[in-house]
Order: sequence, then C-alpha cells, then structure tokens
Amino acid sequence: MVGSASAYALVMSGVGREIVLVDLNRALSWTRRKLRLRGHWSLADYAKSKVQGAASFISGFERAVARYGEALRVDGVICGHIHTPAVKRLDRVLYLNCGDWVDNCTAIVEHLDGRMELVRHVLGGSEPSAPKDELAEEVTG
Repeated sequence: MVGSASAYALVMSGVGREIVLVDLNRALSWTRRKLRLRGHWSLADYAKSKVQGAASFISGFERAVARYGEALRVDGVICGHIHTPAVKRLDRVLYLNCGDWVDNCTAIVEHLDGRMELVRHVLGGSEPSAPKDELAEEVTG
C-alpha cells in the first residue's frame, strides 16, 4: 500500500543543476514571454534529450534508487535530483521523481486517500498542453 501509513519514506534530494543552464533558461523564458509564445519550453529538457548518454544515465539512476529502496524494504521512493519527472513501478518498488519546479513546473502530490500524483503547473494561464503520459499517471495504493 502506498500512502502515509506505509513504509514509504525514502526521500532523496540534491542540487544538481548547472547555474549557466538555469540562467540561459531564464533568459529564454523571458524572451518567450515578451514574444508572447505560448506553452512551456525548457532548455534543460532540450539539452538532456539531445545529449547522448543522458537517457542511459537517467535509467541507471532510477534503477539504482529502486534497488536501494528494495534493500531498505520500502514500498516506494521519491526523489528529484535528476529533474526528470516520472511515476513508474520498478520491480517491487514504486519510483516517483518530482522533476523540479524551475524547468518542468512539476511536483508530487499525496492526496488524503493516499494516492500519489505527479502534477504540472501551466504558466501564464494558457491552455494546458496535452500532458506526457508519465505526467498524467496517478498511483493508488
């Protein structure tokens, strides 16, 4: 069962962003707002998708965190170090990554009934774009 009453607490966090990338992303976001371009676009997401090996790194990180959670006999792990939002089951462990608020505008919410949900904030009051499948996922215990 996933929720407050379960052995769910393995929380990992870290400051793993490059200052240069964040500053460039802010400048690009400002420019996009001034040009009235709709929707959210993240330089960090673009760079990660284009750099060969990033997907391998992310997958390896997720598997390592899940193995560690399994060794601790917890139901799930929540982390956000790699800024890649995800909710998925890796063997017996539920892996949740909140992404980050700066680049992805994502967070994990635990509902009163114990459901965990990855949510995305839409900037500027624009219409939400179709969420990525992994961002629309809800997990119930």
